Parts: sequence; C-alpha cells; structure tokens
Amino acid sequence: MKKATFQNRIATVALWLFTLTVLLLIANNVLFSHVSYVTKKEFILPAAVMFVLAAGVLFLLKKSSGLIGSVAEHFPVIPAVILLFVYQVFVGYEILFLSHVWDVGTVMDNVYTAIINDGAGLDSDYFSHFPNNRGIFLTEYIGFKLLDLLGILTLKRGLFAFVVLQCLLSALTSFVLYRLLEKHAQKTGAFLGWLLYAVMMGLSGWQVVVYTDMLSLLVPILVLYLYDNKRSWVWIFVLSYIGYLMKPTALIAFLGIAITEGVRFFSTVTDKGRHNVRTNAKKTAATLCLSLAATVVTGVVFQALVNATPLSIDEEKNTGPLHMLMMGLNRENDGAIVITDRKSTRL
Repeated sequence: MKKATFQNRIATVALWLFTLTVLLLIANNVLFSHVSYVTKKEFILPAAVMFVLAAGVLFLLKKSSGLIGSVAEHFPVIPAVILLFVYQVFVGYEILFLSHVWDVGTVMDNVYTAIINDGAGLDSDYFSHFPNNRGIFLTEYIGFKLLDLLGILTLKRGLFAFVVLQCLLSALTSFVLYRLLEKHAQKTGAFLGWLLYAVMMGLSGWQVVVYTDMLSLLVPILVLYLYDNKRSWVWIFVLSYIGYLMKPTALIAFLGIAITEGVRFFSTVTDKGRHNVRTNAKKTAATLCLSLAATVVTGVVFQALVNATPLSIDEEKNTGPLHMLMMGLNRENDGAIVITDRKSTRL
C-alpha cells in the first residue's frame, strides 16, 4: 500500500501543478489580454468572450455525451485519417508559398542552392550560428537530392514534396493519438481528441510551412505510444534523439517518461528495499546501455551525413542556449530576437 501512496502523492502534486498552470494561462489570456507583444494574435472577439464561449461548448458537449458516444462507437478512424490527409494536401497545393525572409525559406533556399550549384553559394555561417537547423537542412538535402537524381528537381516541386510529407506526418500523428487515447479514454475520448486535433492542427495552414514544428510533430506522440505499449526502449531513445535533432522541444515526451520512471524507481526503493532493486539492476543497466549505445550510433550517423553535405560548420560561431533564454526575457523587442544578445551569447 505504501507504493500506491507514494505514487499517488506524486501524481496529486503533478495534477495540482498542471491545474495551476492551466489556470494561470487562462488568467493571462483573459485578464491581461490588453498587454501587447510581438507574436500576439488578435481575435474578432475579446478573450473573455472567447472563454465564455469555450465554456459553453464544453457544457454542450457534456450534455450531449450520449449522442457523442454513439458517434464515437462507429467512428471510422482510418477513412477519417485518409480524408484528413487528402484535404491537407489539397489545401497545401492551393496555398503553396515560400517565405524567403524567414528561417523556413533560408533553409530551403540554401538546400536548393547547394544542390543545383554543387555546394557553391551555401551560407554555412547561418548553420554555424544556429545548429538546431542542421537537422532540417539534412532532411531537406536528402529529399531534394532524391528529386535531383530523378531529374525533376525545382524549388516549387521540392517545396510541395515536403508539404506532402508534412501532411502525411500530421495524418499519422492523428492516428497514433487516437489509438493512444482509445486505450485510456475509451472511444468517446479518442473521438473527441482526434476531432480536436483535426480542427486545431489538421485544418491549420501551418502544414504548408516546411519547418521543424511539423516535421517533428509525430515524434513525441509516437514515443508516448511506444512507452504506453511497453515497446523497445531502444526505439524510444533513438526516436527521441532524432526528434531532438530536428527540434529540441520534441524531447518533452521523453523527459516525462524519465520523470515517471524515476518516481517508479524511488517508489520501489521506498517500499520494497534495496534488495529488490538489485535484482533488476543488471537487466535495467543492460537495457540502458543498449539504448544509449543506439543513441550514440544515431548521433554518429547523423554527424557523418551532415559532413557528407557541402556544409562547412564553424563550431566557434555556435549560438548557445543562453541566447534562447535571453531572447524570451528581453524587453527591448518584446521577447523577439535581439542581435546584440545573440552576439554576446555565442559559445
């Protein structure tokens, strides 16, 4: 019983922290909606009105739970996922564009230039300053190289190919999310979760913006699915690392798993003593070593592939993590980039 009590206490603390975070977010959006900042989005209705409308929608959903349950029971998830993918590709084709003044365009322009000019004109300084974009550079470089080998490479075709890839990853994410929710929230919860995802992400025009956000979207959901179904730890480590190479925030699911396993470990020590921990120590150590080794190999392969491209990286120009912290806290530009901060935080 002590084990359950220990884990329940941790779960209760986590629940309260999560609840407090949500309440603070709601308070920030409703009570301080007048505060201006660079990336602020304005809506037709005030935030307070939107909050009331959202509460009304939740109330109606609760009242119609019987009808929703009936629909959810017969929800054809695979056809729905395919339909979502087709819709995303259609919209992506219709609104296809590439901004040449943002990182999205900078990366793709460099990839295209590097391939058609055999490496000439590549802005390696940019990727030296921002190592987090080497993952997407390598991904686009491989994709564009394949199109080049097929003799059909143009900038527009390359862009559309990656838009289709992002739409596919988005649709797959919705399917994995449905299966994950189905296990813990039954079919009704899975249906509502899939519907919410389809509205917020699936119908978003963000699909056409080829960048790390969409390309890494599947990773945390898939990692949670693998963990929940007790699949290979090696795959969990490797996929998490690949997601990290594409976008560091994709590591969030892995961090949550690490915390959960840490709580479970200390619970075992507290309730059953150290002897029981030692009995599983060899198996745990072997699994951990194998997973870390696979992660290291993945990192070596990634670096070898980057070195095989025309990129010439100068690590001394690397922009460190302190820059990201300073960027979010600066008052000069309301949390957007300040060039003097970036220069002062280079490693």
